[in-house]
Amino acid sequence: MCSTDYLARHAGRPWRSDGTTVPPHVIQHFTNHSVDELMAAVIRHYRSVWPQVENLIRDVDEGLVIEGSAVLPELATRLNPGYGRAAWLIAEEGTFQERIFLESRCGSATGTNRAAIEMFGLRSERFNEYIRNEVQRLGLQSISADSDFDEQMKRVLTLLE
Repeated sequence: MCSTDYLARHAGRPWRSDGTTVPPHVIQHFTNHSVDELMAAVIRHYRSVWPQVENLIRDVDEGLVIEGSAVLPELATRLNPGYGRAAWLIAEEGTFQERIFLESRCGSATGTNRAAIEMFGLRSERFNEYIRNEVQRLGLQSISADSDFDEQMKRVLTLLE
């Protein structure tokens, strides 16, 4: 398995679960840009990562699972169908923002840290909407991120058959 999160650096999450301090440039990234600008930046980043993803797919004979939001639907459709199958996790509106607020403990964050988390949540919701629309437009497979893990795995296994 390969996660696209480890292929290139991006601003990342504006909170830390391990108690370390969020770097100032991450806070600034999310507080100094609009949601539209954040979306444009993350799409640019994912497009720049795509050649690495393609190389991984082409270099593996079998058994590779690529996970991560950097697999944009329109780019994945350019691959030869013989390279594998794909499905995107799509959530109902508000799901990612709710998860982000819980994981980040946004309720107890203050000032620019809270503002950065809120913008990350808004950008995540907008990205989910973008992916949902692209998957629908291109007629691709999706899996509900709102279903439980067992249901998600059943759907994945069905797609692999």
